[in-house]
Amino acid sequence: MLVHSPNRPDAFLTEGSPLGPTRAYPESKVRTEALILAEHGKLPIAILRLAGVYDDICYSPPLANQKQRIFERQLASHLHSGETSHRQSFLPLDDLIDAIVLVVERRAKLPAVSTVLLGEAEALSYDELQKGFIELIHDTSWETYSVLSLIAKVGA
Repeated sequence: MLVHSPNRPDAFLTEGSPLGPTRAYPESKVRTEALILAEHGKLPIAILRLAGVYDDICYSPPLANQKQRIFERQLASHLHSGETSHRQSFLPLDDLIDAIVLVVERRAKLPAVSTVLLGEAEALSYDELQKGFIELIHDTSWETYSVLSLIAKVGA
């Protein structure tokens, strides 16, 4: 879903939301989608735009790193290089597998070109995730402060 332009915290992304990746990895996804659209010919296609995928043992590197910083009580667990109110949708791995199976099973009923967003409709903010992880891991709470991304890069 990171191929889309950032939107307001109270707005929902849709398949028609404008594209506007802000990093190299999602930019490569947009280029790949464009290539597929340009070259698919008569072959039907389904473009699945995924939220951050995780499973029962975490699987998601950003979530795992966030939990590790909290578990180890690192200074970085008190800082975030962005707006803590921003939300990012996630997607359980089992749901992703189910969605792929459904797309394949229903491919004959889908339009020739389909784009589908796959992720939780109600995404938690970074701050909500952070507070939940701190409570679950340490049974306490602490503040998380937003820092300018330039300062965060220097600190990293």
